[in-house]
Amino acid sequence: MLGIIALAAWLGTVYLRVPPTVMFLSILVGKLFSEELSDEVYGFVINFLPNIEAKYVQLSLLLIPVILTVLLMKGTTTRSKMLFNGLPLFFCLLTLALFINPYFNVVNNLEESQRILLTQNESYIVAFAATITLVSAWAPHMKGLPKHKKHKG
Repeated sequence: MLGIIALAAWLGTVYLRVPPTVMFLSILVGKLFSEELSDEVYGFVINFLPNIEAKYVQLSLLLIPVILTVLLMKGTTTRSKMLFNGLPLFFCLLTLALFINPYFNVVNNLEESQRILLTQNESYIVAFAATITLVSAWAPHMKGLPKHKKHKG
């Protein structure tokens, strides 16, 4: 079931042509919001929804920037870049899943070896996702870099 959800999310973001750099940024902003603003927002939300748990407020703060990015940025990359963006978007969504894990224990549904691989290497996965996302943003501009010529003199 988890695999089907992950595949659907990945195919959806690739099909909607969401830029991976903006997606990754929205994931990081959501993570920042969920860690830094959750107490204040929870204090406000509890007035309207007295039975809500703090983890759902944190999860909402994590996901709202991502959802808004998908809604507002869909179709902003060309169709020709859909496959090129597929790998960075995969790692963006993997990063999002790792950030969601503390709230729902997403990785508990995986085999033990996969669970250990993901949880023990979370920082490396996020760093790789950041790197591959930046490379995908830089790649179209690399061919236009000026070439330095040696001056005879």
